[in-house]
This record gives sequence, C-alpha cells and structure tokens, in this order.
Amino acid sequence: MEQHKITTCISTNNNLDYLKLAIKSVRQNAYYKNMPIIVHAENCTDGTDEWLNQNKDKYQLDVWIDHNNHPKGIGGGMNFCVDKAETEFVNIIHSDMWIAPNQDLELLKIIERYDKDDRVIASSYRIQPDIFRDEPRPGTIFHDLDTFGAFHFNFDSDYFDKWANEFSEMNNIEVRKGGGAGFFCRKRDYVYIGGNDPIFSPASWDDM
Repeated sequence: MEQHKITTCISTNNNLDYLKLAIKSVRQNAYYKNMPIIVHAENCTDGTDEWLNQNKDKYQLDVWIDHNNHPKGIGGGMNFCVDKAETEFVNIIHSDMWIAPNQDLELLKIIERYDKDDRVIASSYRIQPDIFRDEPRPGTIFHDLDTFGAFHFNFDSDYFDKWANEFSEMNNIEVRKGGGAGFFCRKRDYVYIGGNDPIFSPASWDDM
C-alpha cells in the first residue's frame, strides 16, 4: 500500500464550478498526484453533492457531505478535513484555488529545511485577478482580469501554469506573511494551534 506524506483538504459550500478546477489542479499539477484529497461539502444546493458522489472514484476523493442547521463554515470545514487526514502533512486549499505545478513539493521543501521539532506553516504566493482592487501586500500578486481570466469559464490554466513556472524560476524569494487562504503544515501543528476558531462559523471566512 502506498504511503502518502500529504493530504489535500478542501472545504466547500455552493462553489461547484470552481471546486472542479481545484480538484483537477491537484490531480494534474501536484508532485504527489495520488495523494489523498478530502472534501467537506456543507449545505450545498448547487449540485456539488451529486457531482462529488459521481466523481469520487474518478478523482479518488474522500467525500464528506454535511447538511446541518449549525454550519461549521469554511474554517470549521477545514478543521473537519484535517481531523480526517491520516498523513503527516496537510495542504489546505480553498475550493476556488488552482495550484501551480509542484506546489505541494515546494511547500514540503520549505518545511523540511527546519528542524522537525519546529512548528512551521508555509503557504504559496497567491496570484489573483484584481477583482477587489486590494492594496499590494507581501506574498500576493494581482493581475488584470484578462491576464488569466477572472472566472471559471474563462480561466486559462495552461497559460497560468506556464507563467507560474517562469515566475518560480525567476523569483526564488520567500516572504514572511500571515495568510488564512491556503496553508501547508504538519497535521500535528494544526492540532497544536487548535485549528480555526469556531467563533467565526458559519461565515465563509477563515481566521488567520
């Protein structure tokens, strides 16, 4: 039986078109292409439940469909997924993310440079369309809406992957940042900090 190092964790709510892209990117671009993927789908009404059940074997998904009157929210959904993970490391991504080639391996390399007793969280550069007109901040790069496409129906994944590879080769730079949108760590350390605080549920926001 294959021994996995990393589990990808995805919490989702009514985000099917983007969830499809996120799952595809893990199976296509992760270095460990056969890693476990745990998906927690909470109170979905957009066809997510049906699609996950129809495609869980195709994409080798560990699917947890949850309908309840007390939503966990995205942060609680992450906690749920991490609790189910059986690997040393977890790679927590949002359901509207597309991971670049070898994202998992590069984050693993960062953490494994530290002593095993150190508690370390790593996250990728976040590349996003400038929808919200946010101010520049460390570790985040904004692009015009038409660079890679701003929506699921016009996202150019081939061009994005090519750009991401070139960016990685030209910019071997790490920045220290606190980012709640996607992070990679040992499951042990996620448990140690207590995961996401339930005070934020049921909102679709996670604490940093």
